[in-house]
Amino acid sequence: MARKNVVKRPRRTREEGKQLLFEAAQKLLQTTPPDDLGIRDIGALADVHHRFVAEWFGGKVGLFRAVHDARTQQISDLILTSSNFGDQGGKVLESIRHEIVLVNWLIQNGSHFDDLKDAFPALHAAKSFLAQAFSLSDEDADKSAHIIGSIVVADATLQPHLKMKYSSIDLIMNHVQALNSVKK
Repeated sequence: MARKNVVKRPRRTREEGKQLLFEAAQKLLQTTPPDDLGIRDIGALADVHHRFVAEWFGGKVGLFRAVHDARTQQISDLILTSSNFGDQGGKVLESIRHEIVLVNWLIQNGSHFDDLKDAFPALHAAKSFLAQAFSLSDEDADKSAHIIGSIVVADATLQPHLKMKYSSIDLIMNHVQALNSVKK
């Protein structure tokens, strides 16, 4: 009987394997919606057997929650260091949109968050950015951050299902222009 040539995966420590799976999930979630991403895809990119997703993270939800928790500070920093929400060709808003899609998926799949800031830390960063950039009161910056958050959540939720007349960037830039005109 002929034996198949089986390519063996390199032997790694648990921590190395976890890190590779985490990085693969993080990379794939930048371009693929969570529903369209399987643990086999993540395992293949990481070159780690997909069964370890369940063993090390408790499953796909646990892995994606770890990605969300790690990205919250990155997204907050991205917002706070931007000069506007349309920075870098919309990278700020696109990062926020991807995170909102992920949070919605996590909630639908049983993940719980302590509060709004835990689920959507970008709102808190947006509030700080708006207060500083437009000299808004704390209350006005909070309201404005929620308006922007609502626009991005609506876009992330509706975009796959219908064609929007205006992009979230167009709507947010209109809101920012209105803030600029009030500021003057």
